Amino acid sequence: MGEVRSDPSNGGVRVALIVAFLCLPVANATGRIPRPESDSARQSRDATIPATVVGDIRTAFDDVLGFFTAPLRFGKSDWDRTATGAGALGIIMGMDEPLNGLLVSHPGRGFLEDPLEWAKEWGRLRTMQYASLGLYFGGLFAGNDGIRVTGRLMGEALLLAGTPAITIQYGLGRSRPHEGSGAYRYNFFEWGNEHQSLPSGHATVAFAISTVLAKRIDRTWAGVPLYSFAGLTALAMAWGNEHWPSDVLLGSAIGYLAGSFAVSREAERRSGGKAGGDEGSAAEHGTSRFGWGFGPGGLTLTCIIF
Repeated sequence: MGEVRSDPSNGGVRVALIVAFLCLPVANATGRIPRPESDSARQSRDATIPATVVGDIRTAFDDVLGFFTAPLRFGKSDWDRTATGAGALGIIMGMDEPLNGLLVSHPGRGFLEDPLEWAKEWGRLRTMQYASLGLYFGGLFAGNDGIRVTGRLMGEALLLAGTPAITIQYGLGRSRPHEGSGAYRYNFFEWGNEHQSLPSGHATVAFAISTVLAKRIDRTWAGVPLYSFAGLTALAMAWGNEHWPSDVLLGSAIGYLAGSFAVSREAERRSGGKAGGDEGSAAEHGTSRFGWGFGPGGLTLTCIIF
């Protein structure tokens, strides 16, 4: 997703720290920290692992299909929010150049540069892929359904958000601010990283992951820092002159909607008793019907399908 490359010497350490950070609140919130097992219990659990993995793959496929066919089930209110979101995005795009100028010339740039550089790690695709796999397989082999399902939902959110984001990046080929071509230079079907500005991949990843974790944990003490991390990641990409403000806004919306959809589908399976539903969500009552809305009058995912 047009990532800024990290230093390979410390990337592994960052990944390990993030995975450890994610495991602790999820395990605590779900109340499913595993206790030592007997040999017979361990053998029984190990025998079910292949079936569990196959079931999770089927569930993920069902969620992906539901996500990308959602517009076929839109009602009038959904289309109204889509039109409002598209209009809001257009307004922000019209202000991209002056907003970018304010960010780039801000007097506090030197002071915030290092902290915001670290914030980019929260939106780095490879880091969060490893984090998702770490949570999934950690929960799978530990017999902790809460952690396992959360890892699966993180992976789903990355896929749901990443597919449209990458399609738009390569399809439109918008030039990045530091290229000096202006906010309205598009190089359609351009594969170069310098022409993958819209939307911000880091913002997409950060909000997809933070949304899944915040809704799964469903606690203020977790939601505030998680969304703050995502917000700092988005700010870092605009602050660093890597993206236009509208790139960051659209990426954040895509990530939020993808994460919300994944968690909402899991909640529906649990409440409806459908096959493929799993135990482990701490946000049993914290999600609502997926309506493709980013708050009242906010951006909606379908604004990227034009």
